[in-house]
Amino acid sequence: MSSDNNVSPVSDYSNISSVVRDGLCHRCGVCGGVCPCSAISFDEDALPVVSGACNKCGLCLKVCSGLEYADTAQTAFGAYGHCCLGSSMDEAIRGRSASGGVVTEILRYLIKTGRVKKVVVTSASPDDPAVPVSLLTGSDEAIISACQSKYSLFPWGRIIREVMTRDEPFAAVGLACHIQSLRKAISVIPALRKNAVLLIGLFCESNIMPAGIKHLLKIKGIHSGQLDKIEYRHGNWPGVMMARLKNGSKIVLSNRNGQTGAINYLKWTYGQPRCRLCYDMMCGSADISVGDPWMRSDSGRYAYEGSSGYSAVVVRSGRGKEIIDQMIRETVISCEEKMPEQLIGVQIKQAELKRVYTAGQIARMRSVGRPYPKSSLPEPGTAVKPLLVDRLYNAVFTLCHARILRGVFLRLMLSPVGDVITALNSLRKMLKWRCAAKNQKQT
Repeated sequence: MSSDNNVSPVSDYSNISSVVRDGLCHRCGVCGGVCPCSAISFDEDALPVVSGACNKCGLCLKVCSGLEYADTAQTAFGAYGHCCLGSSMDEAIRGRSASGGVVTEILRYLIKTGRVKKVVVTSASPDDPAVPVSLLTGSDEAIISACQSKYSLFPWGRIIREVMTRDEPFAAVGLACHIQSLRKAISVIPALRKNAVLLIGLFCESNIMPAGIKHLLKIKGIHSGQLDKIEYRHGNWPGVMMARLKNGSKIVLSNRNGQTGAINYLKWTYGQPRCRLCYDMMCGSADISVGDPWMRSDSGRYAYEGSSGYSAVVVRSGRGKEIIDQMIRETVISCEEKMPEQLIGVQIKQAELKRVYTAGQIARMRSVGRPYPKSSLPEPGTAVKPLLVDRLYNAVFTLCHARILRGVFLRLMLSPVGDVITALNSLRKMLKWRCAAKNQKQT
């Protein structure tokens, strides 16, 4: 990737504070994990803060995926050798997972077979269940307890310091920005390169700033001292967002599913702006990428709605394929021979749209002289519809992020009026899909 694709070349930066200043920080936390001076801490918004102990070695910049994404595949879906639709053979694990439980089973299998000694997972903080934390563990109980995605930004990579001190083979599961930065760290730190066995990436379109979950709990009248656990995807797929309180009661945080409910509202009001400059929706740098199978049937409803959940599994490396194949042979997971072509088409379309909008964002920042991440994205096309949708999205995103309107929007969408709006939008999408499926059959 050429340096003229970046308004602020890396040479202009002395440490990660410049990346934060220019709005390019993912808040992945890997810089803090690898800093040899322990000069990087993180504030309540998960942003790195550099202390006077910094010796300007530049390692934090070398591992930063916020400055540049290494896109070798040049495609929206990323390089892959095999795709399948999988699920855990353990119904208890499948039931408590967000989608199929394949990630949980891979981590358990790696520990059980001795391929790794520890795995990096995302769990809830013991001090505040609304705050995610990274955990380096070899405990089967801890791995199972950490299942389900945690839709909130936090300095995931801070745990890399502990990974390096352990000097043991490890696996890690994270979002695209996490895995990208960890890949960069592996390339420059021998201890990580020696011990990294498998990197599992999760499909991710955007993430929520830390204050978002706390605002949602406040609207629902839940104080931090009352909270025992947040289940972001409770129940049959795709699940609902639910809070469990210490007194044993449960409060549904949104009576809509994970695709159209509270998580989506929070992405509009507390979505990280930097996520809009990321096009790696499918986590192309992982050995195995896993996500939800958001495919609809001809009726327009989600094809797997109401089931115990499935994982859309994209195997990208030889090591990943070897592990998945062994797990299938040993009946640890069930995996259809091939992911439905229709589902692959849906995932590719989503990823390609994300790339179009990201390219538009980067072009807009370039045109006004604002810093933007170096990338290999082509210039955005001139098709009218994507450009109009991008402009509309920008306007709504900016409006919803206005401090004075955030609470108004969230309260509206979580009210009965919001339920009606959400239901109508879901119906619109369902009818649109049904019409498209009918036209496709006719042609």
